[in-house]
Amino acid sequence: MKINRRTGTKKKIIIAATLVIAVSAGAFYYVWKTDNVGVQSGGETKGIDYSSPTDDQIRTGEEAKKATVDADAKQSSSSNRAPSPAPDQQKKQVTVTITSPDTESGATLSIRTDINTLTNSGTCTLTLTKPGSQTITKTADVQAFASSSTCKGFDLPTSGLERGTWTATITFDNTTLNGSTTKTITIQ
Repeated sequence: MKINRRTGTKKKIIIAATLVIAVSAGAFYYVWKTDNVGVQSGGETKGIDYSSPTDDQIRTGEEAKKATVDADAKQSSSSNRAPSPAPDQQKKQVTVTITSPDTESGATLSIRTDINTLTNSGTCTLTLTKPGSQTITKTADVQAFASSSTCKGFDLPTSGLERGTWTATITFDNTTLNGSTTKTITIQ
């Protein structure tokens, strides 16, 4: 008569299943905790008030919207040319930054900017130069964001640009402010 010895396969399976369940429960708990980092007990969020806006907040928001619309309407109704400042009046210099000269799509050169002031009036001029090639000039209006402004953007087909290194100059100008910046861009 032969005696069969069990090698403990049932114990091994039970231990492995228990470990898998424990690891899964730990991973679930970690994901649940990291997704709720900003939430305190009771569902309140740290530092953020998601309650309905107060009457004062609504009124302030409506006033800001009206001021922007009025300024845009005033700019539209005036001539396209901004009046020149008086000779004794100097324009304030602002910083203009090219934030995204992007040619990754290959078909379009997209140039985006940041103007470190809050305004919705003025003009941005892009000048692209390359030694031995033509100079390309484009203009765009200015758009205000919450705390800064931007040129509305420049998108140029790369098929109209020679391969090589170009110098991009962005100039911002309105009746009281101006600024400019230059960046080297490679067209491949």
